Amino acid sequence: MSLIPNKSRVFEIDRAKGLAILLVVIGHIEGRTPLSGADWYGVLKQWIYLFHMPFFMFLSGFIMEYTYKPVTTVSGYFKFVRGKFMRLMPAFFAVALLIVIGKTVASHLIHVDNVPQGIWGGLIDIVVRPVYSSASALWYIYVLFIYYLLFPILKRVTGGASWLLLSIGVIAYVVHADLTSLLALNRVAEYTLFLMIGVILARHFDAFIRGLDKFGWVALGLFVVLSFSHHLFPYPKLVLGLASIPALMFFIRLPVLRDSEILLTWGKYVFIIYLLNTVFIGLVKGIGLKVMPWDGLNFLIYFPLLVAAGMLLPITLKKWVLAKWPPLDRMTA
Repeated sequence: MSLIPNKSRVFEIDRAKGLAILLVVIGHIEGRTPLSGADWYGVLKQWIYLFHMPFFMFLSGFIMEYTYKPVTTVSGYFKFVRGKFMRLMPAFFAVALLIVIGKTVASHLIHVDNVPQGIWGGLIDIVVRPVYSSASALWYIYVLFIYYLLFPILKRVTGGASWLLLSIGVIAYVVHADLTSLLALNRVAEYTLFLMIGVILARHFDAFIRGLDKFGWVALGLFVVLSFSHHLFPYPKLVLGLASIPALMFFIRLPVLRDSEILLTWGKYVFIIYLLNTVFIGLVKGIGLKVMPWDGLNFLIYFPLLVAAGMLLPITLKKWVLAKWPPLDRMTA
């Protein structure tokens, strides 16, 4: 088994990341602003939320395994953790601070979703209860760092055995609803299974792709069927989340998307989009609501405008501002 980087495979994952972040942004449009007369968006959002983060975590697990260099000593572990902390958490805390202060100030001028109950309280929530903080949209980065803390330990304890890693994921999913939201432990447990599937498939990616070439249409068809019938199952998020992995990986291999530079670009800038999409969505929405309501037919104007704001403005800021200053460029790379 070889995990030597293959450009075509890396591009494939980047395109999948591009699709995944688009789904994230679409799901973030409404926020906590009441919306009426646009039931279609409510249905779309509910559907997306059944699978988009399981798929995102699968991709995270793939990348985690694909880029992992064995950690064999305690000092090596702390070096690994420090590297991941510097990769993820300065940007997390910087943007979270921006959101807390920005929402507090902007709430006196325009409509703002999820305003913190004071700056200090908002900052404490970000560390202790990130999922329920005023910067709740950033929880994925917080959880991803916890996964990086645990990953070398799990590899060591299990010897990297796929069946053990998968078993840990299953057990974590079973107990996640009973865990506390403090430190996002319930989210860590909920998505461990999907992360481990990504880890395992990274080791057998060529075989996985060969399977998609043979049965991809079946996987996509099953995903569509389950999308319309998920209410019949006791664990719809688990069922649709698992089904989304082969279906969406096959979807991006269809001729119309196989060489998509747009998806590739979105995948390349996935971190900055994830960090700032809600900031720009909230800003554009707040200004827009000063001009006209967003209910009913007006939402047909707001929808593409806010998707574009969430996807394109972070990329623009990264390319034309942050990239000019090396510390910020590294922080948001």
